[in-house]
Amino acid sequence: MAKLTGKRLVFIIIAAVVVIAAAAVITYNLMPAPVKKVPISTPHTVTLHDHNSAKDGDVTFTLSTYTCGLARIGNDAAYSDANGQYCTASVQVKNTSSSVLQLTSQEQTAVTTDNKSYKADAVALYYVGNDSWYDAIEPKTVSSGKFVFELPRGAQLHKFVFHADVKTDGAAITLP
Repeated sequence: MAKLTGKRLVFIIIAAVVVIAAAAVITYNLMPAPVKKVPISTPHTVTLHDHNSAKDGDVTFTLSTYTCGLARIGNDAAYSDANGQYCTASVQVKNTSSSVLQLTSQEQTAVTTDNKSYKADAVALYYVGNDSWYDAIEPKTVSSGKFVFELPRGAQLHKFVFHADVKTDGAAITLP
């Protein structure tokens, strides 16, 4: 075996450092760039003051606010991430009939400016908690809550159509 001299040992150490550095540079350049989570858009809320009520039979729907551009519904412990964007509609429902009213999310619709309809998302509705529509609305009472809709990114809302019953035409509220 050859005897390592001082110069030879220094050369081997320098060569090893160069090889390790080159391997690190190559590995770094081959690694995928970190994924930067880009928000869908800045969530925006619109508060309505006029022409925000419509009747469907004996039920009056009043839209107070709606928010779009939400990437997530829920809180840190329980949430749902949107594939597109979530929009929520805060609605007051006045039941003037003599019957108990049970709203379901699948009867509620958001319509975009390109005239595509999207049913309310029953799973996402679970994550709004106490603002959901799981309780019945007694006759001659008023109740408030939210509906959640998932729309594609970039979609713009044109109107909501709320239904007291699956057999009705619904109450359309056109957005400003």
